[in-house]
Amino acid sequence: MLKYIRYIFTVLLHLLFLYPKLCYYDHHQDKVPYEKRLGLFAMIVNQFNKVGHVEQTIIGLENIPASNKLVFCPNHQSFTDPIFMIIDKNHVITPVAKAEIKKMPFFGKMISCVGTIFFQRNDLRETYYTVKKIQGVLENEGNILIYLEGTRSKYEDHHMNAFKPAALKPAMAAKATIVPVFLWGFFRPLDFHCKQKTYPVTIEFLKPIPPEEYAGLTNVELSDKIHALIEAKVNVAIAEKK
Repeated sequence: MLKYIRYIFTVLLHLLFLYPKLCYYDHHQDKVPYEKRLGLFAMIVNQFNKVGHVEQTIIGLENIPASNKLVFCPNHQSFTDPIFMIIDKNHVITPVAKAEIKKMPFFGKMISCVGTIFFQRNDLRETYYTVKKIQGVLENEGNILIYLEGTRSKYEDHHMNAFKPAALKPAMAAKATIVPVFLWGFFRPLDFHCKQKTYPVTIEFLKPIPPEEYAGLTNVELSDKIHALIEAKVNVAIAEKK
């Protein structure tokens, strides 16, 4: 309970103060540079981490290619997962998220502010336009962040959900480089039953998969390959946690 009180009286109050600026940045993304919007996002996240006693360990930054047209594919443990995208400031990263997140108080504005592509699940027309948007970003040398699980893992031991292979189609069509990402511990900071002095979270960028490496694979085969790479890390973390 104490950590929630800290969040309410520090992070949320701080966010209320910044909310008008956040709304302005979100509504005027064409006028406000990405770096400035990302800076505001990072400031809020850093405040959350400080108040919440969150300690980040980042591994594998050398695995992120210097070029663009990258698709970051992490496992999904919490709605706070996207904080990892502020780590790499050398790439403009466009997240992809379900439309429900945009309706979340404050957090929805934060995610929207950095140019997130929102999609409506179970809407074929919306899915078609989302795919076109993602492919357009990549073909224009942009970068995408997408959670192939579709929704966060709700298992007690935090093992992974199955991936949705169709989400890789725009990446494959654009011949983008895939960067698998292992996330661990993001379930801790907001877990009511988890009480620790600090809440460690791990972000590990795994070896990238260039288009020539997945040439000839189906989207299902590529999805299975990415899933296996991340799942191996998740299984080790689960075993160590026990």
